[in-house]
Amino acid sequence: MERKAVLDRAITDTPTISKIAYIDGRGEDLWDAIVARNMEGIVAKRKDGRYHTDKRTNDFIKVIYYTYADVHIAGWHKGDFG
Repeated sequence: MERKAVLDRAITDTPTISKIAYIDGRGEDLWDAIVARNMEGIVAKRKDGRYHTDKRTNDFIKVIYYTYADVHIAGWHKGDFG
């Protein structure tokens, strides 16, 4: 997390640059907040993970909060197109 501390000291938020918020060690609390606000999900990065410009790795994962709805279709009629 030393890298984050260096970035926090070196970069100030501006209208065109903003630091991405992070939460260390409280992933379950973050997830509970995501669910409570009905948000899409989170992207998590391994602390020891590296950034790669040329490939995807398992160092980042996207955790999606899926929501579902019951849908009932009462009728359907194929119309003429074109």
